[in-house]
Amino acid sequence: MYNTNVVPNLNADWNELANPEYKDKLAIPDPEKSGACKDFLAGFVSKYGWNALEGMAKNGMKVPGANKAALEAVTTGEVGILVAGVDYNAYSSIKKGEPLAMYYPKGGTIVNPRPAMILKSAPDAENAKKFMDYLLSDEVQQMVADAYLIPGRSDVKAKETPLEHIPQIPADWDAMMAMASETAAKLNALCK
Repeated sequence: MYNTNVVPNLNADWNELANPEYKDKLAIPDPEKSGACKDFLAGFVSKYGWNALEGMAKNGMKVPGANKAALEAVTTGEVGILVAGVDYNAYSSIKKGEPLAMYYPKGGTIVNPRPAMILKSAPDAENAKKFMDYLLSDEVQQMVADAYLIPGRSDVKAKETPLEHIPQIPADWDAMMAMASETAAKLNALCK
């Protein structure tokens, strides 16, 4: 996402964010405090390596804090672009009139799943099934969409960008989780 007062138009892919025109205009949530950012970094590094991120760090990318603090840095204009921010926070801020816009670089991003399931060992499987039915009900799936999240049912439309319009980095979750903590720590060290 980006602040349209600071960066009027954004059409850069990830590696281009290291270009001089974006000097001191980048922020990223602290990946050691934001699970979404940590997942993004692990997926990004597993697909593309470190070159683009190292370039962004050398270009003055800041780590203002977790998701809320990072979004605030962009909303106030302290920086112009938030790398790996959570889109539902941006959409909510846009609805409130903040000068923000969403942008998904063509190189893709990681879409964080938020699964729900019933364990085989569930002590009350009948009520667990009722709860799952409730989570997948029209009412709750519409609440998910209204919160700018992507519904778990394909017949309930996302309020903003539908999943099929978000360029995605293929996620190998096992490989990503094996490197996620190390990747998060390295990014924070690069941006100091």
